Amino acid sequence: MRLCIMLLVSTSILLGQDSLITITGGIYLGKYIDTSENHVIFQTLDAPWPQQILLSRVKRVGISSGEFPAAAGVAVLNNHVDVNTAKETPLPYQPRPRKTPHKWAKTNVIFISVSPLLFWNVLNGYYEKLIFQPKDPGFFDSYWVRVGGGVWQEAFGGAGSNWVIGITALSGSEVHFLEANLGMVSLFDSYIYDSNVSAANYLSDYPEPVKSDYRDYHLSGGFGYRYEKPDGITVFRVGIGWPEPIYLSLGLHF
Repeated sequence: MRLCIMLLVSTSILLGQDSLITITGGIYLGKYIDTSENHVIFQTLDAPWPQQILLSRVKRVGISSGEFPAAAGVAVLNNHVDVNTAKETPLPYQPRPRKTPHKWAKTNVIFISVSPLLFWNVLNGYYEKLIFQPKDPGFFDSYWVRVGGGVWQEAFGGAGSNWVIGITALSGSEVHFLEANLGMVSLFDSYIYDSNVSAANYLSDYPEPVKSDYRDYHLSGGFGYRYEKPDGITVFRVGIGWPEPIYLSLGLHF
């Protein structure tokens, strides 16, 4: 049987035809086209178009031209392809490309932030300074310290000052960044405090207000979009957070 197969294959090569032999002994004459990871692509003489035959069903392919088209991992043996050894050539390990950190030519930012809501209005000014930029950054590629303060007003009777300190982290490319910040905010209600001071001045039995009773401390934070070119001037911010529920900012990078 093996001798017959080899004679048929050799005859097909002499006649200028390719041959495909299955593991069950079936022989097909025609044109070999290519070998993929899981299939041999072969067009038989009686088929109008090429067929994909599973590698697991193919034993050998005879190539009449004496040259085998380049295919990864396929062994060429005496004008025959032993497809049982055909395997995808493993690629060498390639680590995930590292994120290239930005080169911040300017490391200082100042900006005005406005939160114009009907029930809660805030106007703050901030200063940020680049303090850390990891050589192998993860999601965030730069960290900035932030300090600032301003005024706030509540629609239902309250107004005063606030100051904020925290850390801002940026993630992005070129000029478009996702920003996240976290810190602490102090809110002083000067409107209610001044009202109680006036009452104490006019009413002898009214207790003298203690200023610290009118100051509250809360977590501050935010999440938004920032436009900031590392070597540019203009800074634009928009997002949500606290003490500015919805903020718009414009500033300078220097």
